[in-house]
Amino acid sequence: MEYGSFTPLCERAQWELNPYVGVGPLRFGMTPRDVMAALGGVTPPAAQGASDCRIWESYHDLGVTAIYAPGSRLSGVFISASNGPQVVYEGIQLIGHSPSAVRDLILGYASRKGLDVGSNWNGDPELPQLGLSLGSEGFGDTFVTQALVVAQELSGSPYGHPQVTAWQDHRNRRRNSAIRRAKPNRDRDQWDSVPWVRVGPLEFGMRPHEVSAALGGEIPAHTTWVEPLPSRKGDERTLETERYDQAGVTAHYPGGVFLAAVEIDGLIGPQVVIDGTGIIGNTPSTVFEMIENHAETHGRVVRYRSNENLGIRELGLYAGTTQAGDVAVSDAMFMTRDFMNGF
Repeated sequence: MEYGSFTPLCERAQWELNPYVGVGPLRFGMTPRDVMAALGGVTPPAAQGASDCRIWESYHDLGVTAIYAPGSRLSGVFISASNGPQVVYEGIQLIGHSPSAVRDLILGYASRKGLDVGSNWNGDPELPQLGLSLGSEGFGDTFVTQALVVAQELSGSPYGHPQVTAWQDHRNRRRNSAIRRAKPNRDRDQWDSVPWVRVGPLEFGMRPHEVSAALGGEIPAHTTWVEPLPSRKGDERTLETERYDQAGVTAHYPGGVFLAAVEIDGLIGPQVVIDGTGIIGNTPSTVFEMIENHAETHGRVVRYRSNENLGIRELGLYAGTTQAGDVAVSDAMFMTRDFMNGF
């Protein structure tokens, strides 16, 4: 299969980071019209908010997303790992490189300069005095760096600031995948699966308390709910997911009652073997090759949700990727037929 495209670093524009001021031709405080002009007059193909009250704009072909403060003033710039400009600060190239290599360089610089260093939702370094929060994106079996650059008022916790969460909300994600390593296969629980019926001890149709019991009585570490629509005042919110961090699984309950999908974490979740291949915590290319071979052998169709998320309906399975330091490992979601139809 083909993975997402990656523009060679030598072909990218070179931008300088100017902390609290801007990055490249973009300056904090710019209006959306100013940003568009600074980026060569290109119209953003994706945006949220009215034209006179922008929340964010994504310039996909340039690998840049502009994030706006109230009043439509530029307050943050996200630079994509895949095709964004190369952002340089004090000779350190921040985009498109191994996360551990960039982390070592930026932490070494911070130590020499006495700068404060924190970490974001993913465990990547944040430097408030530079208005910089590093990140990473997967390509094939590896991850490479991307970055969020923000104005001073967002620098304390960029990914926790409402202006950023309105664009991407990571607050409920598992933390620290950038610095964690995958559990060895020998240390994982070994589960089997029956398509559309169950995976391991979890049977589709179970109620939440039955799922907890099947996982040894573990209490979910995090629960998400669907809030009622404003027009449905008085309705109760409904359960959406429960995340079990010890077991390494997330249970999905569309409608809030019955188990319809089980998401298995690639770092610590149980192993499931299909066609002789362990599909959890493996190299994604190995798992994706197995899925494509299975489809060809059995005359089935591979379903693609993205370049790095694919599955087969008859297996009730979608496989994806999870970051484990500098590399990607495979994860998976098992689901009912009805859930898969709407997934």
